[in-house]
Amino acid sequence: MELNSEKISGLDEILAQISAEQKPHTFRRICYKPYNMDIALSVWQKIGSKIIGKDFQIYEGNKEIIENLIKYAHGDQNCIFDLEKVLALIGPTGTGKTDLIKIFSFYLNIHYLKNNKAFSFQFKFVTAREIILKYATNGHTGINNYLIFDCLCIDDIGSESKISNFYGNSENVVEFIIGERYDMGKITHLTSNYTKEYLQKEYGDRFFSRICETTNFIEVKGKDFRLE
Repeated sequence: MELNSEKISGLDEILAQISAEQKPHTFRRICYKPYNMDIALSVWQKIGSKIIGKDFQIYEGNKEIIENLIKYAHGDQNCIFDLEKVLALIGPTGTGKTDLIKIFSFYLNIHYLKNNKAFSFQFKFVTAREIILKYATNGHTGINNYLIFDCLCIDDIGSESKISNFYGNSENVVEFIIGERYDMGKITHLTSNYTKEYLQKEYGDRFFSRICETTNFIEVKGKDFRLE
């Protein structure tokens, strides 16, 4: 006799539980609306001026990205980025990726849901080279703190030395941090001066496929959005 799985009581709940357990990196966003985009851009402008200086201004070429970062922050379904994936800002040097992600961090004062518990969406900011230096000085003791933060942004990945040494122990430290945080269900935003293709070559297909599974790759083009 063939069973009709659709009629098995509680099957959907069981499958949902298994799915949640097997995908610890998934999270659900809280929608913060209504909000006014003009006011939000004004807030972004003020934060940018405070962080970067009075000459800061929103560059027209990056305005669409900024507007969608704001939508992403508010959990707005009209955002062109996947709200349940992390962010990776990529593009040539001097296009303002690091400034964008720093302003975004200060703009965030909202939350996301994981296992029905609310977590802050603000994140700790660290450069890939800083992680390497911490490991070279103190080994895993120096980098374990980067596994604790619920949200982290690693700036300038791909520029670091891929293999770091600590008393004869070799480790691809940035890859280790990202991989461990993925397995722990932690949110890890990224910036890089390199293309997706370059990062895939540097970190390998298996590792990169895991990043792609949970990441919005956002190409930042053109000149720096700060005044010259």
